[in-house]
Amino acid sequence: MVGVAYAIETISDVYYARLQLHDRMDGISKSLIARALLSTLGLAVATYVSGSLIWGLAGVVLARAIVFIGYDICERTHDLGEQSKWFSRNKALTPRFDVRGAP
Repeated sequence: MVGVAYAIETISDVYYARLQLHDRMDGISKSLIARALLSTLGLAVATYVSGSLIWGLAGVVLARAIVFIGYDICERTHDLGEQSKWFSRNKALTPRFDVRGAP
């Protein structure tokens, strides 16, 4: 169960890298906050109700999956189709710097 929870977290990290590339740190912070709160709540409630740590870990997996599916992979949430201020649309990995002031 712990491995599944960390697998979901690792896949979320790939989406965080994409958001960071587009200077959308607010999306990363919202996801991390939601994931932490829901994971804690899922662990506490499932462990209290069932009395088993395995079900508590299942609550963590469920919470992380909800945040991943409901927020992290949702394109409409992050508006990444818009133009980035550092990267051109046709050359996604070519930085645009102002070289007029360079010696």
